[in-house]
Amino acid sequence: MRSRITVALPSVLAFLVLAQAVPVQAADLKVISTIGVKSFVEELAPQFERTAGHKLNIKSGTANVLKREIEAGETFDVAIMTATVADELIKQGRLVAATRTDVARGGIGVAVRAGLPKPDISAVEA
Repeated sequence: MRSRITVALPSVLAFLVLAQAVPVQAADLKVISTIGVKSFVEELAPQFERTAGHKLNIKSGTANVLKREIEAGETFDVAIMTATVADELIKQGRLVAATRTDVARGGIGVAVRAGLPKPDISAVEA
């Protein structure tokens, strides 16, 4: 099974360039992110903060929990989530489709000890 992680913001590169080019006061940016990319986001955050001069307040959770929070009115500047959830929030008008950017793909695998039969993972029922 493959899933895409989607970031709902204009091009990250353009944002970084603008953050450096335009003299503005430092701001706190609220980032909500799926736990699947938590370590990646936390690793990049200090570099972004040094370069852009903005502090990131990062909140991580499962995509469905973040979706429910957004539907309940949670505010954010950047949302990093699965493509399926992002598509649903775009349909609801809670994310702007033009700001969607796919940034990663993830996969799931199963390891089986040598000599044992391979399990059927083709469907949930199996």
